[in-house]
Amino acid sequence: DVAVSYANDPPSLHGTRVQLPNPPRNPSASDLGQLRGAADSFAVRLKHHDPKMHAAASPLGAEARAAFDACEQARVEALGARRMAGLAGNLDQWMTRELTQSGFDRAEKREEAPLALALRLLVQERVSGRSLPPAAKHLADLWRSSIEERAGAAITALARTAGDQAAFGAAARKV
Repeated sequence: DVAVSYANDPPSLHGTRVQLPNPPRNPSASDLGQLRGAADSFAVRLKHHDPKMHAAASPLGAEARAAFDACEQARVEALGARRMAGLAGNLDQWMTRELTQSGFDRAEKREEAPLALALRLLVQERVSGRSLPPAAKHLADLWRSSIEERAGAAITALARTAGDQAAFGAAARKV
């Protein structure tokens, strides 16, 4: 049982209450894909994520917590994308919209893009086995060598444990 509402506010998920953006009056195919992407992101989180388990395993520091949360978001979206090609395409459209609106698709140096977001993209790429959409690949590539050098083995462990949130969480704490 999920309650869905639409508003002009940013999309959000609180328990089983989902808020999605109001669709435009005459939505384009891209508008609909982005809306479905937001809904699909929340749907896979509801299906594959245990908030109590996540909270219990979360590290204390703000930066470590941001990285841990990013890895978990990548995990749930990658699990959905591996099972449903349509969902994967919707998530790609939603991700592209988010990166474009925030300007991260135009970042020229890694200092212009959050490390946790880049980590999320690299983990999602590895866990899903899918290529990132161009805007996401651009951002991920800014950080790729640095993250791979420091956490490549840990990201490989994340990919192996994606179906088990507890094991994934333990591996994510090492990233």
